[in-house]
Amino acid sequence: MFKRRIGQIFLVAGFAALILGAWSGAQYRTATALRLFFVEPFGLASASDGLLYVGVDGRDVHAYEANGRPVGAWTVAHDAGRFRLRARQDGLIEVARENPSERVVYDVRGEIVERILEPGVFEEFGPAQDRRIETTEGLIFEITDEGLVRTENGERTLVVAVPQIPLAWLGHRPVRQLVALLFLGTMGLLGGTLLTAASTHSPPSSSPQSVQ
Repeated sequence: MFKRRIGQIFLVAGFAALILGAWSGAQYRTATALRLFFVEPFGLASASDGLLYVGVDGRDVHAYEANGRPVGAWTVAHDAGRFRLRARQDGLIEVARENPSERVVYDVRGEIVERILEPGVFEEFGPAQDRRIETTEGLIFEITDEGLVRTENGERTLVVAVPQIPLAWLGHRPVRQLVALLFLGTMGLLGGTLLTAASTHSPPSSSPQSVQ
């Protein structure tokens, strides 16, 4: 009886882990269909060609059209930390890093044009475009808890969403957690099946017959 009960617990836990893993995996696949994973956005810049640039996860720059369609991305550094963005009139994109304090200039493909050590450049860029920016076309983009929101003629539209539950539970880089969750779910189902089968085929216990 004890083995059967433990087996049932393993089966339920394994099944739940597999459901969460599969659900999160589907969310991750959708979120990274174009190799973009929109987590911890910080810093905005609007270019003259209508593209919007967003700092993401303290490491990447994403480029979006006004409707939220991603058109490009590049990595500043895997440990870049917070940085601020500025779009120049010549079409180049400037990134002001806080640590190290440097200005990095990119073209629209994410290729480095210039890198300059410049103390105080992060503060020089200022916080005005950290979470909100208004474009020359009159569009307002804001970073909210839901993601990137566009306001046009007073109408607010979520154009790029941050990861939702349950994927959000797995952190910024959830691949390892997803693999672990699916593995634990599989092991739970396997262990539960074996324990349940063992309890089912166990011989019934016999009680001693009373002697008349």
